Parts: sequence; structure tokens; C-alpha cells
Amino acid sequence: MGRGGEAADWTSDPKDSENLIRFFHRERQRLGDGGNPDKQLLNDAAAHLLSLGAPKHGGPKTPDTIRSRWATLRKLDDYIEQALQKNYPGTSGWTYTHELGFNITPESMDAWRTFLKAGNSHFKPFANKGWDL
Repeated sequence: MGRGGEAADWTSDPKDSENLIRFFHRERQRLGDGGNPDKQLLNDAAAHLLSLGAPKHGGPKTPDTIRSRWATLRKLDDYIEQALQKNYPGTSGWTYTHELGFNITPESMDAWRTFLKAGNSHFKPFANKGWDL
């Protein structure tokens, strides 16, 4: 938890995740085996995010919340790559592009909702837009 017990908020401002990804991209030579940041890199990431200004929502990003968010972003990236390659379980019949996401139409909305309820809710933001990151 952040200052005053307030938890870090990664969802209110998409720039927070983008700034984290850009920082790790710049520091990619410092990422450990498998892309896992060490304690010093996590501390540096927290200092970098704080240097960009106080968060608009929630507490400051700490090394622990950064580690957790980084794991989530890496997992999401893997899911999207699998969807692009048509290797993600349950995405047969769906087409994903970085421009249109899954391009859900009114005709496919019921099937989309069923797909999301079947444990694929992480794809919800990508119904009609791709992942910028």
C-alpha cells in the first residue's frame, strides 16, 4: 500500500503502465533472466515513476506493486501474442489485430460475452481496439 495506506492504482491512468513499460524497455539490459527485474531495478523504476509526478489516483508505485504489475503486463502480452498467432485456447474463430482488437460486432456480442465469462476476461478491453503497448 502507498502513502496513508492507499494502494497503487494502475488502471485509472493508462500512462502509468506505459511509463513502466518504457522504463523497462530503456533498461532492458538490466532485466534478469526471463525479463524479471531485480530489487535495484524495481527501486529505480519506483523512483523514475515518482519523478514523473505524484499519481493521479492511488498511492505511489512501490517496488512490490511494480513487480506485480510487470508480471501482469507480461502475461497479457503473452496472451495477445498467442491470440495473434491463433494459439490461445478458445480463440479459434476469433481474429485479433493491433488495430481493431477482436473486432466485435453486434452479431458476435453474445459469443464474445460467453468467451469472456469462460475465463478470458483479460481480453475485455480489446473487443474493438488493440493493445497500444
